[in-house]
Amino acid sequence: MLLSGRLNGCAVKIVDVSLGGVGCAIELESTEDCEPLPESDVTLEIEGRGGDIYRFAVRVTWLDEDKGTFGAAFCALSDTQFRVLERLTLGR
Repeated sequence: MLLSGRLNGCAVKIVDVSLGGVGCAIELESTEDCEPLPESDVTLEIEGRGGDIYRFAVRVTWLDEDKGTFGAAFCALSDTQFRVLERLTLGR
């Protein structure tokens, strides 16, 4: 699965998404100013298949600076956000 998104205003590619969290790659041209700090709470915007933008509070759990990748866990999902993630991950 590959989705587009934004973290702190910077473009990211979402390479893995589950109901628990995400794995992301930072766009190469924006890596320097966009690497999130581990344990930081940030807003992740995910672009759905139909072009809709969904916002989620996430906590960065790990960062690989050499590869420009990071992982994050979802924080306090609302029922609506949970249903959106179900659609994104399960295609429902």
